Amino acid sequence: MDMNGQLPDGLQAVILLNRGNFGCETITVKWSDIGFPVDHSAVVRDLWARKDLGACIGSYTLLKIDYHATIMLKN
Repeated sequence: MDMNGQLPDGLQAVILLNRGNFGCETITVKWSDIGFPVDHSAVVRDLWARKDLGACIGSYTLLKIDYHATIMLKN
């Protein structure tokens, strides 16, 4: 995880960056890393794509993030 913070509505935003120089990368966000309980349940939304990505418990894994790409999620 590269950066996170609380939004005005109380939800958390998380920005992820693939710092690699080639290929795609898989990144997992653990809710406990951003201050939530280990068993936290959340609905994840991709803010750039304006799409809900689904509900998950404990963590969320993003597949195939292109090199130097960023993803911004809301939980």
